[in-house]
Amino acid sequence: MAVAAATLAQPVIPWRPTATGRIETLSCDALPRTRVWLPPGYDRSGLRYKTLYLLDGQWAFAGDAGGVTLSADTRAAWLMASDTIRPTIIVAIDNLGDDRFLQYMPQTIYDEGGPDLRAGVEREIANASRKQLLSAPFIDALVRELKPRIDAAYRTLPGRLDTAIFGASMAGIMSGAIFVEAGDTFGLGGCMSPNWAVYDGRFLDYPGLPEQWAGYFGKLDPLKAVACGSITGRR
Repeated sequence: MAVAAATLAQPVIPWRPTATGRIETLSCDALPRTRVWLPPGYDRSGLRYKTLYLLDGQWAFAGDAGGVTLSADTRAAWLMASDTIRPTIIVAIDNLGDDRFLQYMPQTIYDEGGPDLRAGVEREIANASRKQLLSAPFIDALVRELKPRIDAAYRTLPGRLDTAIFGASMAGIMSGAIFVEAGDTFGLGGCMSPNWAVYDGRFLDYPGLPEQWAGYFGKLDPLKAVACGSITGRR
């Protein structure tokens, strides 16, 4: 969360891209392509690192193609060099392309939603190559497969308050859902410009959905609720 918030804030020192560390690619059967960014000095430091998990991972790093990216590697390296954030490893998990909506639409919101919302989601499912929501198994794979593998392979601080999840737009609501449903694993959550309206291609809003989101986040333990933040862009 600190990486995401500091990235969007006005810098207090001049922006100068620094050494960018290195990126390793993992193969996880239950997940799309996953890449791990190890910051400059990782191999020599002996330190243990906080971990930031990024959704929409194909747009995470400065060298990624296809348009504007978060440049999370160069920005995090700069923030660490200026002692703005603590040493952090970044884990970027790709989205599923045309099936991104199915990956990031929270299963619980669909299950508990009104008929209009459920019908809208079902239209998206009918038009997708995979005919089911994929968010619940995605969360399960993050918790049961990816997180233990990252902690075993790299020098992480494995505790929940050293482990953050971050996403934007539709991935923003998914990062919120991961924070709610896997809060024992991900103790920090960041949602940038989250698509709380869960609109489909016709940009529909659904009656009762704001109250449903309130109830959904109301399930959180009060001590955990303070660790999730939402950043909404304005035009």
